[in-house]
Amino acid sequence: MLCLHTGLECNLECTLECINNNPNASYTELAEKLGIKRRTLANRIKQLKELGLIRREGYDKTGYWVVSYNISPKDSSL
Repeated sequence: MLCLHTGLECNLECTLECINNNPNASYTELAEKLGIKRRTLANRIKQLKELGLIRREGYDKTGYWVVSYNISPKDSSL
């Protein structure tokens, strides 16, 4: 299912929002926060990278996520 305000699948949007809210989080931390398996998160992150919406800066352990997509609140006029 696509979310109306971003056009992304809802599961990808939730993942993107979680990364945006905690750019220093590890895969394990993000998976726990989202309530999904680490492998599922890895697949979602792969999709987001392929779409050019996120990238990882720095090293694996000390790096952070950069979200290159503007996540704005839902338009209440809809």
